[in-house]
Amino acid sequence: MSEPREIEAKFDIDPSDRALLVSATAIGRFSVWENRTAAQDDIYFDTADSLLAAAGSTLRVRRTAGGAKMTFKGRREASVEGEAHVASRLEDEAPLDASQAAGVTIDLPLPDLDSVSPLERARQIVGGAALRPVARLQNTRTTMLLADDRGASLELAVDDCVGTRVSDGRTTPFDEVELETKSADRSALIDTADALQNLVPGLRPSLKTKLGRTLD
Repeated sequence: MSEPREIEAKFDIDPSDRALLVSATAIGRFSVWENRTAAQDDIYFDTADSLLAAAGSTLRVRRTAGGAKMTFKGRREASVEGEAHVASRLEDEAPLDASQAAGVTIDLPLPDLDSVSPLERARQIVGGAALRPVARLQNTRTTMLLADDRGASLELAVDDCVGTRVSDGRTTPFDEVELETKSADRSALIDTADALQNLVPGLRPSLKTKLGRTLD
């Protein structure tokens, strides 16, 4: 399989700072050329003995108004000093058709879905063990697409989340910001992350994942 990668910086944000961020028209050398808000509904899966978590990996199914997709994320690479909040890891996404998505629920183990590459990657870790729902994440995401005059692009996501732990139904609300490379390189990501913190001084670099916040 190929090795598609996600490179992103993550921050905690106070709800009172959201409006300042989503109203920005430029961040560093990047201009905001699209700003949209949509709902996301995610279910995360793992085995009863948490084999994916032990491998530093996650598997989720996300539903939006545009359809459903499955995503596998691998273990984070080691960060350099001063950039602990910047994650680089394998990320494999694949769309699910309506019949595949219909079999994915919060109440049942994940069904076998032939030739869906994120699930194939998870199976390399867990073998034939059942993958059961461990968390649900409901998110209202504002996505801001950023571009500079050289054609480089980044994506900024401002998330208003409620995570539910399946084992006991506990809910955890939280807000966070993700800045992800698209065609821009890592140095542009770091520079823009610094510009974000200058724009919104209340942003706090974060090492936490959405699943980790929900399960902890």
